[in-house]
Amino acid sequence: MRPDDLGERSIVTGTRQQMVDQLRQVEESGIEEVICYFSFGAHPHGQVLHQMERFSSEIMPAFG
Repeated sequence: MRPDDLGERSIVTGTRQQMVDQLRQVEESGIEEVICYFSFGAHPHGQVLHQMERFSSEIMPAFG
């Protein structure tokens, strides 16, 4: 993956492993920072916080 390829691929979804794999491709392309938006659509605040907590406990450890 190259930085130029990210436009339509900038949404990361799927299983834990699929998300880690997608973010690894971003990392391998040389991108050093990623901005994550968890609050989109009409999701309640509690659900947004839950998704942020899951990301930090399930996805982020793969990169630390």
